[in-house]
Amino acid sequence: MGESNKKYRDPFEGMSFKGDPVSKEEYLAAYESYVNRCSGKANQ
Repeated sequence: MGESNKKYRDPFEGMSFKGDPVSKEEYLAAYESYVNRCSGKANQ
């Protein structure tokens, strides 16, 4: 699959994470926190 076939960019490209992966349910539950951190709302 070529780069031009991607529908979305990978927001984690070039990143690595220490520790075991969380479950899909935990990941989805943390999505709102992720959005707030990206938008700068987490520190307000």
